[in-house]
Amino acid sequence: MSRPLAPHFAVLVFLTLALFAVSTAASASTGQERSLADRYAPVIRLVQQDDECGPGEPYRPLDVNALFGQPTVALRGPWNGTDLVKIGPTAKDLAGGLYEYHLDFPGNALEPGCDYERWARHISVGHEPAVYTHVASDADHPGRLALQYWLFYAYNDWNNLHEGDWEMIQLVFDADSAADALSRRPAMVGYSQHEGAEKADWGADKLELVDGTHPVVYPAAGSHANFFDEGLFLGSSAEQGVGCDNTAGAHDDLRPTVAAIPSDPAQARAEFPWIDFQGRWGERQPAFYNGPTGPNLKTQWTQPIQWSEGWRDRSFTVPAGSAFGPTATDFFCRVIGNGSRALVQLVNRPLEFLLLRLPSFSSTRSHGRRGARQPHYESRDAVRGARPSRRPFTCTWRSCRSSSGWGFCSSRCRSSSRSSRHS
Repeated sequence: MSRPLAPHFAVLVFLTLALFAVSTAASASTGQERSLADRYAPVIRLVQQDDECGPGEPYRPLDVNALFGQPTVALRGPWNGTDLVKIGPTAKDLAGGLYEYHLDFPGNALEPGCDYERWARHISVGHEPAVYTHVASDADHPGRLALQYWLFYAYNDWNNLHEGDWEMIQLVFDADSAADALSRRPAMVGYSQHEGAEKADWGADKLELVDGTHPVVYPAAGSHANFFDEGLFLGSSAEQGVGCDNTAGAHDDLRPTVAAIPSDPAQARAEFPWIDFQGRWGERQPAFYNGPTGPNLKTQWTQPIQWSEGWRDRSFTVPAGSAFGPTATDFFCRVIGNGSRALVQLVNRPLEFLLLRLPSFSSTRSHGRRGARQPHYESRDAVRGARPSRRPFTCTWRSCRSSSGWGFCSSRCRSSSRSSRHS
C-alpha cells in the first residue's frame, strides 16, 4: 500500500515558496541599492589634458573589465616579482582569495614615461568610464548606512608612483537600509585623500552638487586624491599626502557608468568575482610603490561608519612657519617633488644613484657651503618631457591648530583661471 504524498508535497510547496520569498526580497533590496546609487552618482571633474603626455590628468576611472582577458596584463604569484601564473587573467581567475598575488601591467612603475597613459587609452577602447558602488552598514553603529563609490585608475603618477589606484567617496545616511535611505537625504559625505579623507555636511557651502543630488568631485592630477574644489592643496602627513595636490585649471566633466556591487557578499562574488581578490592591483614594488589592494581589503568596506569618524573637516595643512605665500608654496612643492624623485631613483637604480651623488657630496665637502651647487628643481610635467603648466595662484593664510600643534593653514590656493569643459 502506497504512503500518502500530501505531507511531502506540502513541505515541498512550503520550501519553494520560502525560497521564492527570499529571492524576491534579495531582488528588491538590490533594486533599491541600485536606485540609491543612481540618485547620488558623482560627477568627476578631471583636470583637462590637451596634449598626450602633457600637463593635466590623462587617466579616466577605468572599467576594470578592460583588464580581464587582456593579453598585456599578467597575474603573478606572491613569491617574487617574476612568478607568472597566467597571462590575460579573467575576473573569475581573481576569485578565491589569492593573497598577495599581483596584477602586472606593461611598464615600469618607477620609470613610467608615457607608457601607462598610452596603454590605458588602448585598453579603454570600447569601455566607458565606470564607478563601482557598495552599500554597507556597520554592526557597531546601528541606524547608519554608507553608500560608497569606488573608482579605479590605471596608474598613480604622484610622489609615490605605482600601478593601479583605487579611490572613493562615501555618503552617510541616518538610515537602516537602502529603502530607508531613499526617503531621506544624506547626512554627510567624505572624499578619500591619500590615507585619510575630508568631510562635508550635506548642504555645506563647499559641497558642489549637480541637479541637487550628484556631488562634484575634483581628483588631483596624478594622485587622484579627491577634493571639493579646484586649487592647490598642500599636505604634510600620510593622511593628507606629503606634497602638493593640484586640481586647478580647465576641466572635463565625466559621469561614469554606475555598476552596483550587491551588499550581500555571496551575490557580490557571483556577479563581480574580482571583488574577492586579496592580491594587489598593480606591479610588485617595495613599500609605497607597491600596487594597491582592492576595495574589499580596505577598512571602510566592512567598517564604513567607524572609518568616517576619522574624516577631517579641512585640508590644506602646510609646514609651520612665520610667513607663507606663493613663493614659499612653490618652494615647498618643488622640494617635496625633488626629494620624491630622488627616492624613486634610489629604489629603482641604487648603484646609479650613489655614483651620481658621490661627486656632488665630495664637491660640497671640499668647497664648503658657499661653493655648493644649488639644486635645480623641475615640475612633474617637465620631468615627463612636457611643457610645464604655470598658472599663478593666490593664497590666503590663517593660523590654525592641528594634532601636531599650531601652524599656518591655507583656506584655498586658487588658480587665477577657472573654467570647465562639460562632456
